[in-house]
Amino acid sequence: MQRFLPKFFRSRSGLFKGQRPRTPFHRTRLWWLIACVLFLTILLSSIGITFAFLRGPYLLHAQTSVNAGNALGAPLPGQSIWRNGVSSYLFGTNDPTFDHVLPTDPNYRLNQVQSMRSALKQAGITLIRTPLAHNGGQEIEQRLAQIQQIGAACLGILSMTDLALDRKIVDTAGTRCQMYEFGNEPDNSGSNDAMSPDQYASQWNAIIPALRQDLQQKKIQAMFIGPVVASPNTGYIRTFLQNVPNALPDAVSFHMYPCTDVDQQTCLTQNVNEYAPSAQRVRATVRQVLNRDLPLGVTEWNDNWRNQAKPEESDPAFMTAFTTKSLQSLAQGQVAFANQYNMGTGANDGHLLMTANGQAKPQLQAMATMIAQLRTTARNSTPPAAVPSPTAALTAGIVVPTHTSPTFTGTIQDTFQRPDQPSWTTTAVPWSADATNGTVFSMQGNAGQIAHDQGQSNYTALLDPSTTNVDLTLTGSVNQFNVSQVNLGVVTHWTDSNNFYKLDIDGQTLLLQKYINGVLTKLDAVPFPAQNGVSYTLRLHVEGTNLSGMAWSTGKTAPNNWMVKATDNALPSGISGLSVMLQPDTAGQPGTSISITSFSETFTAVRLM
Repeated sequence: MQRFLPKFFRSRSGLFKGQRPRTPFHRTRLWWLIACVLFLTILLSSIGITFAFLRGPYLLHAQTSVNAGNALGAPLPGQSIWRNGVSSYLFGTNDPTFDHVLPTDPNYRLNQVQSMRSALKQAGITLIRTPLAHNGGQEIEQRLAQIQQIGAACLGILSMTDLALDRKIVDTAGTRCQMYEFGNEPDNSGSNDAMSPDQYASQWNAIIPALRQDLQQKKIQAMFIGPVVASPNTGYIRTFLQNVPNALPDAVSFHMYPCTDVDQQTCLTQNVNEYAPSAQRVRATVRQVLNRDLPLGVTEWNDNWRNQAKPEESDPAFMTAFTTKSLQSLAQGQVAFANQYNMGTGANDGHLLMTANGQAKPQLQAMATMIAQLRTTARNSTPPAAVPSPTAALTAGIVVPTHTSPTFTGTIQDTFQRPDQPSWTTTAVPWSADATNGTVFSMQGNAGQIAHDQGQSNYTALLDPSTTNVDLTLTGSVNQFNVSQVNLGVVTHWTDSNNFYKLDIDGQTLLLQKYINGVLTKLDAVPFPAQNGVSYTLRLHVEGTNLSGMAWSTGKTAPNNWMVKATDNALPSGISGLSVMLQPDTAGQPGTSISITSFSETFTAVRLM
């Protein structure tokens, strides 16, 4: 048997020097000793794993990487992985009392309609999102009891400002709710709860660590989710994540209503497929900041966020097709949890709900069908035809890459052909930074408008992903130029407001410049007299360390050669967009107003795995 032992264990006189020669009995004892050591090693490892599991989300913050093949991220409390790797929590909905305008008809109320709860339970709904901070937390027990009766897991919504209330919620809920979103849509400029990403991060840092400590002392596992943005707002998500390095979230969530302003055909052939590429963009942003994945949730989704119903929403065939395709796209995007909006209020005149008078409507019926098809923990079973595997696709002007190369290319284009609204926010082209400011940026007359308020004079509108090689084209006009005070331009390799490249026109000159740590350096410039109210097109091209730019009057032929050029390696990558300088109203002079009619970006980006 000695030949199976390491050399330092062997000796002619026994296992250790000085021992008597072995007998069969001694050899048997040695085998038992080895077996006992192996058993204790396995047992202690198992205990360690158990302790790690009990620590739950607290372990996540010490990890530096994850398995790139598991884009669903870390497991959620109570989650199962069904057929084709689909998360069981993809089939959630919103508590109807989350609706701010509640119908007086009690048939819409979850707490008053047993048949509604029965319909949801029979369909197999797995996750219910509920505002536990509503009415000062007076309804916590009632809401949790109703969710338990349905047999679903709880996704609670916390206050963004009241630590005492949040402590009351998590203490009352205990193990009955183990997933919490921190507020709702802080990036929604039309909300009374709107916050900048810096303000939201400050509130998170003040509240979430305290809640985690409370739960850890009680040995309760829970996950805290943020930010909870109104759209796939990658700029907001990026800034938030950068500002919470010591209190990272356990997941990120966003909302999507992809067919709000489009017709039925466009919805079912194009926009309904946007969930997957939107999730890809958010996931890429998370990876770029954290170098690992977090679970992603789409905690409000449906056809239309406006209060007015669309005619097709009363058509069962349309709602069934829309719901099925939505769930397919969510699954394709490897979304970990999702919540249809909503289960039973009069949202959109009662068209976008899953039950009415306690009876299942088309959306609930479609979800029940998919749940029945997928509900199994056979992770490697043959995928059903209804759920396509992730492949490269072109959706709403954005290329969704496959995971076969360390880099990927894509194109983003915005023609601004959409209804009037505050801000530029849209699911198809997820503008971030100042573009979400509805008092400065707006949609009017199929153009993106930028008008000065009485605050800052410099504004940016940015788009992920972070790129290396890029080609940008912008078309727009300025109502009145003023050298050194008004300009129109594009930016790229933006890392923050103090570091980026910019190409702009100011009425007299075409300028190529860089900002490094807030210091402006002119790289190249040529005279370019631009007239007030005339549309111009700017193009900036970056390849490696070479930067080139040109500008011309829209509708005329572009120059044959680059007008400004430079070589610079200070900023190897970053995000892109547009940047403008505006002038406020003065005596007898109107403030600056800029109209943008087209923006396009063709890029190469590095994939973080």
